Amino acid sequence: MFVALRRIHVAASDFSRSRRYYGETLGLPESGGFEDDWVEFGLGPMILKLTPLRPGEVPSRNQVALALSTDVLESTLVTLKERGVTVTRGPFDEFTGRSAEILDPDGYRIVIFQASELHPDEEWVPVSRIDEMVKHGVHPGKSTGTALSFRDDRLQARKAEEAKQRAESRARFEATKAREEKRRAETAAKLEAKRLKEEKKKSDLKARADAKKAAEARRRAEKKARAEAARTAAIQKKAALRAKLEAKKVAETEKKAELRAKLETKRAAETQRKLEAKAKAEAKKAADAQKKAEAKARAEVKKAADAERRAELKAKAEAKKAVDAKKKAELRAALQVKAEAKKQADEKRRAEEKRLAADRQKVEAKKKAEAQKAAGPKATKSHHAATEAKKASPPKAEKKPIKG
Repeated sequence: MFVALRRIHVAASDFSRSRRYYGETLGLPESGGFEDDWVEFGLGPMILKLTPLRPGEVPSRNQVALALSTDVLESTLVTLKERGVTVTRGPFDEFTGRSAEILDPDGYRIVIFQASELHPDEEWVPVSRIDEMVKHGVHPGKSTGTALSFRDDRLQARKAEEAKQRAESRARFEATKAREEKRRAETAAKLEAKRLKEEKKKSDLKARADAKKAAEARRRAEKKARAEAARTAAIQKKAALRAKLEAKKVAETEKKAELRAKLETKRAAETQRKLEAKAKAEAKKAADAQKKAEAKARAEVKKAADAERRAELKAKAEAKKAVDAKKKAELRAALQVKAEAKKQADEKRRAEEKRLAADRQKVEAKKKAEAQKAAGPKATKSHHAATEAKKASPPKAEKKPIKG
């Protein structure tokens, strides 16, 4: 059913980055592709097809391995390291040659392989052939003339059969490749025809759009011309109106200037009159002020003289008052002494009068008693009448001493 492996598919998360990596960094030639949909890299019958990763997919780093062959492994690795590539595994020896591993930008493994002399065409070596070489003591890891001069009929026959199968596979591959190239050419022709059709359609659309744009531009130009004419007429009208306004404004300005000159002349005359009146008022004010100052000076002199006279009068009054007070004090003292002496004399006199009155009463009482005894009841009645009359008569006022 299957006769050969034609291509390896690799889905890249960043298509442009992976395309630059395989094409520029690793130096693989592009053998076909279509814009940003897919690209093919070819070295011999094997094809690497690079496509963008579909939305929602995640690259699986260990599920895809790509093998690239080289003649000198060490120099290839040195060149790749100079380009910034990191060797993740190897180099190490295998039964069929030497290999090392690197990773692409999405983490997919890439094997760099250098074939040994046991299979220089890089085809797969059957296990039976390996068993024969081991049985006859051939060391596969060594590149010696013994391995190349191995002569076994069955091995030669099997090798011829395998060469025939490889030739048939290569012929089928070439036929398939031719069909693929024809299909790609047809697809490219269809795409080119479609592109030309689209370009024609775009050019027609562009021509119609240009015609429409030209018509619009012509209409805009006509509209602009009409607008310019209207604007020019409006400008001229505004200019004429502005000229009239300017003339009217000039006339009004001249009239205002004349009125201003008259007002200035009148204002100057009034100012002169005001200045003269102010000067007269100032002179009168100065004369009044001088008169007031003189009157004030005279008033001050008179006031000072009055104050001096009042002071003298006050001094005299104070002196007189002091003398009068002294006299009054001396008179009051004399009157007080006199009153005290009079009071003492009056008290002494009253005491004496009281003593004499008591003596008289005693004498009269004694006489009355004797008369009563001599006269009897009549005398007693007369005595009672005299006593009543004495009681009815007002008492004599006592003389009070005179206060000073």
